[in-house]
Amino acid sequence: MVSHVTLILWRMTNNGAGGLIAFMGGNEFRPNCRDMDKALLSMTGLNQPSAVIITTAADEYPQLAAQNGITYFKSLGIKASAAMILHRSDAEQAALVQSLHDADILYLTGGNPVYLLQTLVGTLAEDAIREHVRRGKLIVGSSAGAMLLADKMASRRLNWQKALGLIPRVGVLPHFEDVPRDEIEERRKELEETAVLLAIDTATCCVGPNVEGGWQVLGEGRVGVYLASGEETIYRTREQFLLASV
Repeated sequence: MVSHVTLILWRMTNNGAGGLIAFMGGNEFRPNCRDMDKALLSMTGLNQPSAVIITTAADEYPQLAAQNGITYFKSLGIKASAAMILHRSDAEQAALVQSLHDADILYLTGGNPVYLLQTLVGTLAEDAIREHVRRGKLIVGSSAGAMLLADKMASRRLNWQKALGLIPRVGVLPHFEDVPRDEIEERRKELEETAVLLAIDTATCCVGPNVEGGWQVLGEGRVGVYLASGEETIYRTREQFLLASV
């Protein structure tokens, strides 16, 4: 059953086709993510989709993040590679960015959201990410990656600021299980009247929009949907919700 929350109904369309965006709460590439990621892979409709891992946010250990991702996807029977976009100059290299255009799935790891934003925004890499979604493909953002794909990003040390905005008027707080209640309240109150805060547990994601504009929760944890008005709802795996028009 699909529930409704008060927000805008948003669908990404390109001649009737739309890309899927998965906001994940963090701790990617771990055994407890396998069922969730298998479900995401099935949504591509491809038997052998190719994945490209963007490790920019993992600014301290990007090579380790890349190897972890490649090994993990291999265990799922999927060929994966890493786009080592470590600096802003890398994000402007056409040869390096080409792998983003060729991929069926883009996967942004967790790490430093501010560094991720500063490195990618306004570059060829950002253009490739947007084109990927316009072409109806799947993109997954984990933790910092999820924050980047939303309209606004914030953290305990960061006030709300503009992110990529692939989904308008949505902000993401990852690692929901570790976020104090007073922080959720503070962040919610800072939102615009028609905006929504998605608080997402680790090893958990919400993916959408489907053709009806719905979002589905996958994984072992919860997704909290918080409106500026004070309304809140908690969803668990396989439950769905709509971001519906006011």
